Amino acid sequence: MITPPAGSESLVPASLTPSSSAPIGVAPIPPSVHSRTEKPASLLVVRPAGGGMPDFAGLTSTYSGKSIHTLDLKGADLRSGAWRFLGNFLKVLASLDTLDLSRIMIGGRDAFQISNFGLFLKKLDAMPVRLLLGKNGIGSNCIAPIAARLSVDKQLKALDLSGNLLGAADIQTLGDALSHNETLQDLNLAENRLDASAIPALNDLLNRAGSLKNLDLSGNLFTAEEKANLRQRAGMRTAGPVELAL
Repeated sequence: MITPPAGSESLVPASLTPSSSAPIGVAPIPPSVHSRTEKPASLLVVRPAGGGMPDFAGLTSTYSGKSIHTLDLKGADLRSGAWRFLGNFLKVLASLDTLDLSRIMIGGRDAFQISNFGLFLKKLDAMPVRLLLGKNGIGSNCIAPIAARLSVDKQLKALDLSGNLLGAADIQTLGDALSHNETLQDLNLAENRLDASAIPALNDLLNRAGSLKNLDLSGNLFTAEEKANLRQRAGMRTAGPVELAL
């Protein structure tokens, strides 16, 4: 097992694959405004050698009980049992504010793989404060498990779904889930090619997501008039105005 260099608290190596001993640096970063702890925490970036599945057994051995602020698995190969191993790894971390699962093509998998992703979300003991799922091909085939988790979650404050394939029906699904959610404050739906057909669902989402404070809709296909109408709706909410990025 790779051990941290003597005297180092903010720079520790990440376990990669069984065949690789090359460490990845862990940079100290200050706690975010959403942090569960005031103690300094770290950014752990995992990029397995050769692009294979992360060595979660090695990661668990190395980082059990350590304070990790952000776990960056962007582009990782997470298929089949990898989701279960990831769930087990998250259980041993002392704290985790941000989980970056961008660019792993969740929506590009078959039904079995998407089911594994859904099971991971369902069984996750404690969601991070921020979950990044950008550029994953997420659309109608896999929005349901995300919505199901949102409807019962009590910790997630920021969700990034930018650069995906969401449509009007998917926005309605999210709105239905957020009507039961009291924690989500920031939702990023940028660059999903949403157009006028999604506006009724967006208006409904704005009305029902009572805790929402920021909604990013930039890079979609709304006209100037549609943007003005959305801003008006966001500013007139009974639960308080939502800041829109258009």
